[in-house]
Amino acid sequence: MSAWVTAASGELGHPVLPGHAPAFGVAVVADGPAGDGQGYLYTSERYPYPPASLISEEAVALKDGEIYHSITVGYGIMGAHGGMIRPGDRWKIILHIRENLQK
Repeated sequence: MSAWVTAASGELGHPVLPGHAPAFGVAVVADGPAGDGQGYLYTSERYPYPPASLISEEAVALKDGEIYHSITVGYGIMGAHGGMIRPGDRWKIILHIRENLQK
């Protein structure tokens, strides 16, 4: 997905999720602000299949390393983002999912 935006510094914020790296913006566009798979790409019909829900029981049960791997090499209909998101930012994304979406 070309919508993923990376930052030179993990300290940069994103207007959608202040205080987080800009890479979080794509999660919002693809997975929706609530992480339920109802993001703009799907609800606008720009993408025909909904992304996986980040708040489902299956997603909650995933180990952090499995999510990291999915971000890095892709999974299912989600493409690989390893070349676009720095390793530290991938861990920040996982932390955001765990602390803010799967509460």
